Amino acid sequence: MPKRFRYLWILLLATSPAAGEEKATVTGKDLFEKVDPSIRDQIPPMLKQGLDEVVVQTDVTFAQRSSGPLKLDIYRTREAASSNTSAKPGPAILVIHGGSWKSGDRKQLGLYAASLARRGYVTYAVEYRLAPKHPWPAQWEDVRDAVLWLKKHAGKQGIDPERIGAVGYSAGGHLATMLATKGHLEADPDQPKLTAAVRCVAAGGAPCDFSQMPLDNKFLAYWLGATRKEKPEVYVQASPLQLVSASTSPIFFFNGTLDLVVRPNSAKILSDKLVTLGIDSALHLVPGAGHITAALDDKALEIAWNFLDKHLKTAADASESSRKQPRAEAGAK
Repeated sequence: MPKRFRYLWILLLATSPAAGEEKATVTGKDLFEKVDPSIRDQIPPMLKQGLDEVVVQTDVTFAQRSSGPLKLDIYRTREAASSNTSAKPGPAILVIHGGSWKSGDRKQLGLYAASLARRGYVTYAVEYRLAPKHPWPAQWEDVRDAVLWLKKHAGKQGIDPERIGAVGYSAGGHLATMLATKGHLEADPDQPKLTAAVRCVAAGGAPCDFSQMPLDNKFLAYWLGATRKEKPEVYVQASPLQLVSASTSPIFFFNGTLDLVVRPNSAKILSDKLVTLGIDSALHLVPGAGHITAALDDKALEIAWNFLDKHLKTAADASESSRKQPRAEAGAK
């Protein structure tokens, strides 16, 4: 990845404890101060506002694997963190990082998570096992189990299990879209009525279909375990476009028009297919943006967040959010 692109990913970083550290609670402003000062101006204003009002509980285990525990970080406003979680369950959002399913971590979209928390959500930045050590479907199993964890712990978390959304970018956008198309089919083994369905999804730079890749192309073999010629069924199973049904959740997509990594074609086809099924969906194209720069487009993010509000918030939630609009912080310029 070019150096400039690496820096742009750093723009979104939050922070988690290093290995061996105890769980910690930090503020969104603490996270912003970890960003290189020379590139802070490239962060959209909407991701820099109200950060001192967000607290982050880090290093929370949501699943155990033979390779070790899987963690997530929980973002809330100070007010929500100090309130009685059983009083008024609210909406929640799972935030899923990118990195071609082989890199990245839950810190990557920390400022997305903080922005959404400030907007009135409890947000959960989640990690998942990475390829090639852990090939597909490990990534799907991990985000699926994160949603099931949220639903099983909804009471303690103060969230409404029927109002959970997902946000992801790049590989994370793909996984979020998988939750929209397949989540309702995946149930908790101990509670069959509890599924990984989410109410809605916002996905940026999301690849949605691998079923048409050249048969002998090895580009995704590190992740899907083989070429399409060798295991065509796996390429279908990992393709959200091939899983669309009348039960798919509403999805908002955004892509850069100059994205040479993930073209918006499959997202457009998927979105159009949802519309024909009467399911709310749209694709927003960011003019002149590439794969990474589209992740930082304030207009695209604002439209995406509004889409989530439309499907996750009640009238009371919306009124409360408008009363607490983010204010610019002196240290976030």
